[in-house]
Amino acid sequence: MSHPPVRPADVSPRQPPLRRVTANVLTDLGWLSGVFNLPPHQSLIDFLAPGVQVIKFTGVRLGRTTPREVACLLPSGRLRGTLEVLVNVRVLDFLRQQASLIVMRRCILAPYGESLESPKARQLGTVVVNLASAIGVAEWEWSG
Repeated sequence: MSHPPVRPADVSPRQPPLRRVTANVLTDLGWLSGVFNLPPHQSLIDFLAPGVQVIKFTGVRLGRTTPREVACLLPSGRLRGTLEVLVNVRVLDFLRQQASLIVMRRCILAPYGESLESPKARQLGTVVVNLASAIGVAEWEWSG
């Protein structure tokens, strides 16, 4: 016996009710502020029970950050851009705390052997860099 296909109108767009719990969480990078969205009858402690590897923390705000100019050596060329790093944290320490991805803004990607002003260089607003694919990352030193 065949069943009629499920149409989008047949599925309720309502999400289950959730209770918003604001919290401050101390991490290796400092204090984070954000919101946990919990089922109505679940305590925050039960939600954060041991064994949970990933927690959903929304609207997260880091402590004060400062932009740092960094350069990444990638297989496709040299990427220069801005990385937001917590105040009083070295770029190296920040990178050690990242799982595998960093977000850089106001970037320029230039092929090896080309300058950042070269017509072959590309300006990119936001770039997500997989650190496993990066050959190296360092704070950009301005000369002069």
